Amino acid sequence: MIKQRISSKITTKIGLLVSIQAIFIIASVIILSHFESQGTLLGNSVNIAGKNRFLTSSVLLQTEEYLSGFSNVSAVNAAMDNLQSNLLLLKQGGHGSVSVELAPLPSKYLNLWDTINNRWQEYKGFIINNIIKPTPIVSSFSSYTGSLSTVNATAAKKESQFMASEIINLSNSLTGDLGNEGKNNSQNLILLEMLLGALNIAIVILIF
Repeated sequence: MIKQRISSKITTKIGLLVSIQAIFIIASVIILSHFESQGTLLGNSVNIAGKNRFLTSSVLLQTEEYLSGFSNVSAVNAAMDNLQSNLLLLKQGGHGSVSVELAPLPSKYLNLWDTINNRWQEYKGFIINNIIKPTPIVSSFSSYTGSLSTVNATAAKKESQFMASEIINLSNSLTGDLGNEGKNNSQNLILLEMLLGALNIAIVILIF
């Protein structure tokens, strides 16, 4: 009788430990999945922040080609719209495409984002007011017609290059900061996996 009671208590305790083990495993999977998904979202933000550099270069290229007579207003506007959309996507989050989802930009990076956006708005205004508007358009593929003198066109190109380089450099900083946070999160995830694994082993040993 006593042996049965002891055996029953042992069985109960083992059952309890096994239940704890099962709950712990489920909780571990949920925690790791959460942190991995956060890392994926951050990685997507790094890619979108890096894309700002390419899109800024595209705006600069279209602007210079427009001044040289090899592009048109539609191409310049399309390049500017792409950069504007990318900046908003980076800040607000959402779906960059069917398979790419982004979380809103962490608040600690918003000041840098605001700086980039302010520089972009200045650059956009410069393009519209000093490059596009002074140039009459004859057709959808009309080239630069010379409303700006050669000297002014050269000055406009230099100013455009300078303003674009500012945005690119700031975008490099934001991309680098996000990338460093992503590396830190990956390292923390590895440490968390090791900790949860050690706890899991400890519970198994306790059961035995």
